[in-house]
Amino acid sequence: MRWAAAVVMLVLLAAASYEAALAFGWLGIGQQPGEGHPLEGRVLAIALVADLAGAALAAASALRRTTSASAVSMIPVGAAAFMAARFYTFDPYYAPGLRRMSDGGFWPPSWVLTLVACSLLAGALTLARPRVGSGVGAMVVLVSAFTAFLMGVGH
Repeated sequence: MRWAAAVVMLVLLAAASYEAALAFGWLGIGQQPGEGHPLEGRVLAIALVADLAGAALAAASALRRTTSASAVSMIPVGAAAFMAARFYTFDPYYAPGLRRMSDGGFWPPSWVLTLVACSLLAGALTLARPRVGSGVGAMVVLVSAFTAFLMGVGH
């Protein structure tokens, strides 16, 4: 289980790094409205699969006593990092303009910040009380995945 949690974290960190590169303008978006970076759809799909795997790992950890808490404690943080980085990327709907998903999008900044805070609390709770924290972490990961998936809605 430890290696699976490590793989999930690596995928989520790579996806968050990709979204951060988009947000910093290091990677461009398309020249036509609706045209994003060529890897955007693939990275989103891979990150969402990693989120679902991470939620399953955290839920399994909540049901078993043998799982290492440190292995799953960072999964909610990784999911929230991806979601928050995606929040600040440029919305391909407005390409070639550089309007961010955070600029009047579907989710308010307070929602994103609340999820980031909840992910940090879930990670700390997992270290203190592994079964309870893992259950809370699984829920936070699912909500973060849902939020990231619907980030571009509400144009």
